[in-house]
Amino acid sequence: MTNSINQNIVELFINIRIQNSFREGYTHNKNIASIVSKVGAGKGTGADSAAFATEVGNELKRAFSENVQPDTLPDERMYRNIAEKIFPPLLKKNHELINTVSKEVAKTTAQKEGLNLNGIDVPIDKNKIDGIVKHASNAPKYENVKKSTENSLVNYSQAVNDESVKKNAEFVGDSGVKAYIIRTTTGKCCEWCTNKAGKYEYGQEPKDIYRRHANCDCVVEYVVDGKSQNVHTKQWATEEEIEARKKIEPPKPTKEDVERLKNLGVENGGGSGIINLPDTLNQPDTQIFRSVGARANNYDIKDLETGDIYHIVEGTKIQNSEVFAGHGVKTKLREEVVEGLAREYNTDKKGWQHCKGIANLDVYGSSEKAEIHWFQKEGLGKVKFKVKRWVDDEG
Repeated sequence: MTNSINQNIVELFINIRIQNSFREGYTHNKNIASIVSKVGAGKGTGADSAAFATEVGNELKRAFSENVQPDTLPDERMYRNIAEKIFPPLLKKNHELINTVSKEVAKTTAQKEGLNLNGIDVPIDKNKIDGIVKHASNAPKYENVKKSTENSLVNYSQAVNDESVKKNAEFVGDSGVKAYIIRTTTGKCCEWCTNKAGKYEYGQEPKDIYRRHANCDCVVEYVVDGKSQNVHTKQWATEEEIEARKKIEPPKPTKEDVERLKNLGVENGGGSGIINLPDTLNQPDTQIFRSVGARANNYDIKDLETGDIYHIVEGTKIQNSEVFAGHGVKTKLREEVVEGLAREYNTDKKGWQHCKGIANLDVYGSSEKAEIHWFQKEGLGKVKFKVKRWVDDEG
């Protein structure tokens, strides 16, 4: 009875210390912050989701290594009941973080090719988690399996992203879209991984293309290629239709067209045809990921009427986003606005855009919907958020 109580105390103590250590490392990991920001802006790649999985896995490995030592365990052993209380919740949290990023990257990959497809959620692999539990708890002394157990945390994290790549590639490929699986080696690599590296058309890839060994840092991703979709009818264009479009000559601009374009600040000296700038440009949704500690990768949004600062509810998105002034649309930003932005953020004056979207803001624990405005510039991101109006105020 006393031994059981001691084991419960040890399990609780270790869990708290690992979670706090992981939260601290995750929040301050610059690589993770950079990847999440890029993915949230709709610019993430397969390499980014693979790097995110590895970084998250390494943060968990570090937190585990620092807080689980043989002398902290009863009899220097990772008893089964302790392992079952420690590993599953930690690995499920890792799965949630990695799956969210991998799914968003899959969606971005499809959208870049004009495919209106959402990423697919990957289920938690309970068998792998149970395998880690067994491996850690079956050894008579934890010291004997400490290193391999810690490495398995990274391997598990990478496998979540690999499974996402596999599922999304299957979905895209089975939809009749040409997709490729790419496996890339990094740094010094074993002969087995070197032989597996390459680019394979979906359906012709090796069966074990997603397999990993301990300490494997290979990157597995998929790309979409060679298809075109009508964004209105969602119908696929044939190869003949694509080639025919390429041969269509653009209309010649009239003198009136040229003058109108000049008034809009667009030169047409290249003879490439009439450029009709749109009133607005639709933007992809911006995902605000759930953080594991202090607010990370969120935005300060100021209510100009009260001076209060709010944040977007984690796990939600900025939706219905569009550029309504500035680069790429008809309405231009005032010169003094552009000069002020360039001076404040130490940039040139080109490319600034004024945007708006709908978001759920955390107002003292309550989720309130608002139209928000911000400025953005390629390479810098989104800045100077403000509440334009509370949507529910309209009645």
